[in-house]
Amino acid sequence: MLGARVTTLTSGIQSPGTHTHIWDAAHYSSGVYIIQLETPQQTTSGKITVVK
Repeated sequence: MLGARVTTLTSGIQSPGTHTHIWDAAHYSSGVYIIQLETPQQTTSGKITVVK
């Protein structure tokens, strides 16, 4: 695991509610990617596996 940031999908303040963001992984290698969501109150992370 290299730990390098590969992209930022959204930056800035979002309105309250549910949001969906689509990450087109077509130009990324197969592997496990860590996703991170930050709010003023908490930070949450998870894993996405890309298989080609």
